[in-house]
Amino acid sequence: MTGYPHEVIDRFCQSDPDRTVILATNDDWSRKRLKQTSDAIAHALVARGVGVGDVVVVVLPKSAMAIAAILGVWKSGGAFVPVDPLHPETRNRHVLSDCGARFAVTSRDGLASLGNHDLEAVLVEDVGTEEVRFEATTPSADQLAYVIYTSGSTGKPKGVMVDHGPLVDHLNATGPLYLMDETSRELPFLPFSSDGGHERWIVPLMAGGSILLPDQLLWTPEDTVGAIRNHGVTHASFATSYVHELAGWLREKEQTLDLTLCSFGGEAMPKETFNRIARAINSRYLINGYGPTETVMTPMLWRVNQDQLCETVTAPIGRPVGDRWAYILDGDGNPVADGEIGEIHLGGYCVARGYNNLPEKTDSLFVYDKFALADDARMYRTGDLGRFLPDGMIQFAGRVDDQVKIRGHRIEPAEIETVLRGFDDVANCVVIAADVASRLELIAYVVPRSGASVDTRSVRARLQQLLPSSMVPGYIIEMTMLPLNANHKVDKAQLPLPRREGTITLPANDDEIAVLAIWKSALGLDDIGVSDNFFEIGGNSITALRVLGKIREQFPDRNAEITDLFNFPTVRTFLTALFEPECKPGADIVHLQKGRPEQPVLYCFPGLLVSTREYMKLVKSLGADQSAVGFMCHSLSDSQELDVSVSDISARYAEIVHREAKGRSCAFLGWSWGGLLAYEAARMLGRDIDLRLIGMVDVCDMDDDFDLNARPKFQPGEREEIESNIRRWLQQTAMREEWERLLALMDDLAYAQFVHFVGKSEFGLPIDGPGIGTREHTFWVLIDNALVFRRHELLPYDAPIASWLAGDTVSRKLDLIDWQALSRRAEQPEHIPGTDHLTIIGDPAFHRLFGRRLQRAFEQTVSSEFSGN
Repeated sequence: MTGYPHEVIDRFCQSDPDRTVILATNDDWSRKRLKQTSDAIAHALVARGVGVGDVVVVVLPKSAMAIAAILGVWKSGGAFVPVDPLHPETRNRHVLSDCGARFAVTSRDGLASLGNHDLEAVLVEDVGTEEVRFEATTPSADQLAYVIYTSGSTGKPKGVMVDHGPLVDHLNATGPLYLMDETSRELPFLPFSSDGGHERWIVPLMAGGSILLPDQLLWTPEDTVGAIRNHGVTHASFATSYVHELAGWLREKEQTLDLTLCSFGGEAMPKETFNRIARAINSRYLINGYGPTETVMTPMLWRVNQDQLCETVTAPIGRPVGDRWAYILDGDGNPVADGEIGEIHLGGYCVARGYNNLPEKTDSLFVYDKFALADDARMYRTGDLGRFLPDGMIQFAGRVDDQVKIRGHRIEPAEIETVLRGFDDVANCVVIAADVASRLELIAYVVPRSGASVDTRSVRARLQQLLPSSMVPGYIIEMTMLPLNANHKVDKAQLPLPRREGTITLPANDDEIAVLAIWKSALGLDDIGVSDNFFEIGGNSITALRVLGKIREQFPDRNAEITDLFNFPTVRTFLTALFEPECKPGADIVHLQKGRPEQPVLYCFPGLLVSTREYMKLVKSLGADQSAVGFMCHSLSDSQELDVSVSDISARYAEIVHREAKGRSCAFLGWSWGGLLAYEAARMLGRDIDLRLIGMVDVCDMDDDFDLNARPKFQPGEREEIESNIRRWLQQTAMREEWERLLALMDDLAYAQFVHFVGKSEFGLPIDGPGIGTREHTFWVLIDNALVFRRHELLPYDAPIASWLAGDTVSRKLDLIDWQALSRRAEQPEHIPGTDHLTIIGDPAFHRLFGRRLQRAFEQTVSSEFSGN
């Protein structure tokens, strides 16, 4: 059915008003409810003065209510601007200021996101459910439909203005390509901050179908498969990175999905990735979509049936949808020869109006289409490179602005990324060109697959075999994750450079030569000096542990501690601390940020094998005035204390807080195992300190493996075989003495649990110890901490506790410590969507929530300050 979206969707309500149109978590919406709610919102907007073409910001999370609000804005004659409350405040302030809106639809919680902007707001809580007589406005084709803000090269998002005419033309052409009708039900995963995210709910509803709307949690593959099967989903749309993960899970579990159509897009897809997805997901059709916001939603797509595999290096992005034309032009604006690479231009009716408040930018990118017949025809310069394939499809070939010339060679970083993604140990990557020591260099940032690490020297060696020498990056940096912007694309401005700018300080003696050589080897870098900060040139917690082991071999008579690398992160300052230990603050302390001396202090308690660097992004997000101190996990010391208790460790940290706080207000933050230590330290300190808050980050309870009530069961002969393997292993390992001391502490039940754990553990019985960071040392720490944890009993204590849980932890229903059962002042946990146990601590959404909660805690009056029992 064709027409404007809000009118078409309303017409379906007349035929079957009670039919479910949106399935949401514990809150399904019928066609009638959607119409009545959107009518009520439209009525409220018009009553506040909204007229034709007025801009209305919709400040709501992805939800059924957000959909009703958008339909209500259209019915009122307005144009919507989506604002995600979880996006950075600076971004949202810019959007609210730039779009020029005078009206908003939001919730009471969302009012804070409006800041000081004077907007007439409709609160969704005040919108009634009774029927409102409202005649929706029929827009003209050249009337503004929405403004979507995309990331800009200047760092400020650009508002892309799209009119109703191009929008309707695109939607009417898209429905048949996606095989949508009244029986269709789509699972739309894409965010509402992108126009593609809106396409994937509008098209099904315009076809008379329905959607299964994911909640704020990023579902695990198991959750997604279960939801598709349980709710009769026929269509699903995913980001490329997620569908890759989903396909891997399906292969691993030897399962499949039955779909009519599965669509994905958002980034270049290597051939191997597309084919793995095609084999794993049993979908009649697959769509690889492409399109900048400037050309309206998904202007190009490649649709194939389930039997067709990709034969090109990257999956084609297809051909134009609806009233559009695609050109591939050279730098002078002329068509390139068939098969040659040029810039993709998209013309036709379905092109955006331009950028809001950026006329010069609009004129430079929305240019005259000299190939069209109409005098006013325009086309958009995408900035993407591509080539025509023999069958007329277009293949993506990188970005124009990514193309670089290094020492006379013109290079496409996207080609290097394609090769890197083909390596089994690389989960994700990005390659950029940046100025390093006054020379333009290629830098590859690689993220290892889960549970693995990347040998950067091996990566370089493999690249040298597959690429010309001019295309091999000079620097390869391992990352735990790539920084993303608000639209879930890699934020290249946040990538760390291999070294700070400036001249290289050469070593002055043999000790500096030796330590610098260790750093170069561990980081895979050659062009560094003794004044470079280890963590600013690619170092991380993993490489720090490797470096520490080598330094201890080089200086066996010196007491090198892991904290030394964090407190003294250059070769020169590190060696000074090594030979002048009186300048060290202590083996357990890392000064994350000095801040202002009169400001309250944040104390970060360590999780298992946490080296405090993991907290740095969070600390930086709190501002330069915030003082922060980290504690090094006791397991990262070589003393390998045994028979230590949670109370022993907590007492050590509590003593430091008591000594360091010196009357200043403070807050504790505990991630994972660190939450337990923070709680016990607070209990020990009681009224001795002014503690305003304990932040708990994804603190899980003891699992079943070493629980005091867990009685392991073995198959006949299984225990004897495992114990025989353990005895042989103890004869081989260099950590035999440490293991025998640990085993001696186990009672019969604990030893039986250990044997059972070994039999099923992914660790096996490693023999690469005893160095910190080896698999065997990590295994030793894991068992040691399990024995410590199992003996500890948490006692009630009324501390002010706020907690945050990773989305993956919640969706997997892991055992969690119930802080509300222990403290009457504990708050309901908040969930951080799209995170797991390892990534939550670096997640920007968590940083914003924690920062606001910490600020409230420090702004408390004296009368409401925390006092212990």
